[in-house]
Amino acid sequence: MSSRAFSDDYRILTLIGSPPSGTLAEGDAKMPTHLPPREPAKGALLIQCGRYIVGISILFVALALFGLRLVRASHATARLGERIGGGPPVFS
Repeated sequence: MSSRAFSDDYRILTLIGSPPSGTLAEGDAKMPTHLPPREPAKGALLIQCGRYIVGISILFVALALFGLRLVRASHATARLGERIGGGPPVFS
């Protein structure tokens, strides 16, 4: 092997790091494949509950408007309640 080939190989190894040392033994620590589920923060749960409550109350207003035969206003109010409540779109 020429000295140039040796220096090129050495340079490549220093750029990519040390060569692999072998396989992992059974006692070696491995990275987990599945992380434990992350629970949402309590503040996020309170905000979500507040959005649900406000969305439901706006839907009750939409029902009252529908009872007064204000169909267009009730439809627009129901869509607003859906957006705030964060549920799947039903009235749109």
